[in-house]
Amino acid sequence: MKVQHVLLGLVVAAALAVRLWQLGDVPTVFWHDECDNTVNVIQILNGKGPGLFGLDWKPQPALAVHILAATVATVGPSITAVRLPSAILSALALVPFFLLARRAVGATSALLAAVLLAANVGYLHFSRAG
Repeated sequence: MKVQHVLLGLVVAAALAVRLWQLGDVPTVFWHDECDNTVNVIQILNGKGPGLFGLDWKPQPALAVHILAATVATVGPSITAVRLPSAILSALALVPFFLLARRAVGATSALLAAVLLAANVGYLHFSRAG
């Protein structure tokens, strides 16, 4: 295994740890988008929401709220369950970002770019939103 892959794994693990830290408590508000998504999740869990290839409230493809519904069904109803998929997927998205950046600028620069993206305030904020 290459050193760059180990370092990337550490970056992804650190990014995931930051995103999971007090996920149900920070931010302290349950944003309106999270409320609207949760309404769709409850509808899906009750068999009345949009279909897998339907549109959600935005209207955008409903796959994202189906992922939320699966998480809520698995973990249980909580703010953490609504925010969990976004936190996990945003940390995992660093891997294809690194692979693409590595093709353009090399491994060292791509790894530093992945660190910067993982720590970006906007990216971190939206990765902790349901």
